[in-house]
Amino acid sequence: MMSKLLFVLLIFLIIPLIVITLRYRKLYRIYKYTDVATHLGNGLLFQSTLMAEIKKMDSSNSLALVIIDLDNFGEVNKCYGFNIADNVIKEIAALIVTHVDIKNVFRQYSKGDEFLIILRDNQENIYGVVEKIRQDIEFNTFSQYKIKITASCGIAYCQVGIDDFNSLISKVMQVWMDSKSGKKNSIIVK
Repeated sequence: MMSKLLFVLLIFLIIPLIVITLRYRKLYRIYKYTDVATHLGNGLLFQSTLMAEIKKMDSSNSLALVIIDLDNFGEVNKCYGFNIADNVIKEIAALIVTHVDIKNVFRQYSKGDEFLIILRDNQENIYGVVEKIRQDIEFNTFSQYKIKITASCGIAYCQVGIDDFNSLISKVMQVWMDSKSGKKNSIIVK
C-alpha cells in the first residue's frame, strides 16, 4: 500500500517539477542571449557571434560591423515617456530585420538606442543595406504619436588577417563617436 502511495506521489509531484525545471532551463537559455523587448540578440550573443564570424572570415566577402544609433532619442524619452520610447525601439528593431537576418542584429544594452549588425557581403552591398535602413528610419513615423526619428550609422570593415574582435570593436566605437559628433542622419565608414 505504501509503495503505491509513493508511486502516485512520484507521478503527481515529482514529474511536474521535472517538466517545470526543463521549461525553465529552456526559457533561461533563450533569455540569456535575447533582449526581451525586441527579441534581438543581446551583448552575450553578439560577442560570441562576432568572434565566430571573424574566425571564418576570408577574402571572398567583406565582414562589417554596423552600428545604428538613433539621433536625439533621449528627447523621445523625455517628451513621450519610457513606455512609448520602448515601443519605438521595438518598431525600429522590426524595421531593421526587414532588411537583414534577425540572427545578425543585436541590441547591446537593454535600455539603449543602439543596434549592432554583423554583415558579410561586398562593401557596396553592405553600404546599400545600411543606407536603406537609415532611409527607412528617416522616412517612417513611429508609435501612435507619429514620432520622427533619424539614425547615425557607422560601418567598420574587418580586414582579413589584421583585425580581431578587439580591434573591430575599437573601429566601430570610433565610427560611432564620429557619427554622433558629426553630421547626424548619415553613414560613416572606416
